Amino acid sequence: MGSLSPSPSSQDSSATILSLTDQIRLAALSEAEAEAKADTSSHPNPETHAHLLSLLDTLRLTIETPAETARRIIYQPPQNAALRVLLDLRVFELLMEHADEDEDGVSVQEIVQRTGAEGALVVRLMRVAVALGLASQSQSQCISNSNSNSNSPGRYGYGYVYRRTSKTPIMTSPLGRDGGMVLYDLTMPTLASLPSYFSAHAYNVPTEASCPMRWTTGQSQFEWLGARPAQQERFNAYMGARRMGSRAWFEVFPVQKVFGDLGLGDRDGKWKKTVGTGKDQGRDDGEGGGESEGEGDVFIVDIGGNEGHDLVALRKRYPGLRGRLVLQDLPAVVQGKDTELDRYGIEVMGYNFFEPQPVRGPYTPSPPLPGHSPIPLPYSTNTIRPHPGARIYYLRSILHDWPDATCLKILRNIIPAMSPSSRLILVEFVLPDTHTPLFQAALDVQMMCLGAGGERSRAQWEMLLGEAGLEIQGVWGGGGGERVIEVGLADAADGKGGRMGRGEDGDD
Repeated sequence: MGSLSPSPSSQDSSATILSLTDQIRLAALSEAEAEAKADTSSHPNPETHAHLLSLLDTLRLTIETPAETARRIIYQPPQNAALRVLLDLRVFELLMEHADEDEDGVSVQEIVQRTGAEGALVVRLMRVAVALGLASQSQSQCISNSNSNSNSPGRYGYGYVYRRTSKTPIMTSPLGRDGGMVLYDLTMPTLASLPSYFSAHAYNVPTEASCPMRWTTGQSQFEWLGARPAQQERFNAYMGARRMGSRAWFEVFPVQKVFGDLGLGDRDGKWKKTVGTGKDQGRDDGEGGGESEGEGDVFIVDIGGNEGHDLVALRKRYPGLRGRLVLQDLPAVVQGKDTELDRYGIEVMGYNFFEPQPVRGPYTPSPPLPGHSPIPLPYSTNTIRPHPGARIYYLRSILHDWPDATCLKILRNIIPAMSPSSRLILVEFVLPDTHTPLFQAALDVQMMCLGAGGERSRAQWEMLLGEAGLEIQGVWGGGGGERVIEVGLADAADGKGGRMGRGEDGDD
């Protein structure tokens, strides 16, 4: 008679599971302590949070059988499709209307009445949402199976009621709702054709001219969005919200340490603009007289900054910041945003980053939008006065859209505008050499499909920037999220007699 004792492999697996549960308990305590010290429950410590999630993923893989792992992976497409339909039906908004704990929830009948969808379809789609934790489900009453009305939950034996969970609100936000809709519509046709694409292209890495999306749809992602205003609006909303719960770049990067005070230390200051000058006067401290440090200088140019979300966040965090804030994006993106952003002192400039950077030293004024007066020079043109480029040229999630050759074109349009003290700030993923997190690995494949772009490792960033004549001065952040990459001219010193070599997590 065979022994009931576990096999050696089972014993090893049990030991691994016990070890992982101990590690998870310690990691959870560490994250709780870090959050308590920082008092930032909406921004968990990225290192401890990423470590905890990694342990949980490892635990699941350890517990799953190989068959369970395979089924979980290959049945992800139907999940996304079901959620896309639920987003169209705005079911999550209905759940939020009944968010009060005393509410009875939303019945299948009410969803049918509000959406026009067949009850049987609602039940089947909501099974996915419940399984993913985006809603909860209960039975309100037993209904006879003899009811043949297809809009009656009786066909399934029960009257179901759905309620919100802690994850439901995110599906009504720009991140979950707009992102879920536009990314599905934008990427799914191309991803579905990817095996055929690589078979037809000898399994070579795509080039920009023949990337999978253009091969599949005949358009680039930007052409696709531009031809669909509603999708462009969703995309813009998603881009403004995609870093929800993450730290802003200026919370990771030591702006004040690198660039000096410039009013950064005065978070209670009030920004004001002198009427008719278009110049940022920094703090409204009542002192007046003379030209303050940084007055008229450009502090930051957000290149390809969409609707200015990052600059608005910077202004709100540092209202006393001296120096001009300039938003650049394609005219179709920024047209009409100048009035909205003017109250934050943000100048709006229609600009294509495949053209020479116009904010440069010697000083060149920003070209006005149609119907607006030019921004005056901050000093007399009769006076010979060297003027630096912007302190910061900022690119957030721009270069990952493009292959290296195109990135070099973008960078070489910025470099002539930079002074030795200027910095190029990139907010991008820096892939680890091994064990890349799944989200980053999947995003790399997605960017390869959409425009032959991709995520890059530290070595790949160094090679790309070095070829452009630039040098990494520091890499900031961690925990599996995007990093802040500080970049300077390769032949420029830091003004203190040497090159800068700062960074976190042993990057420098």
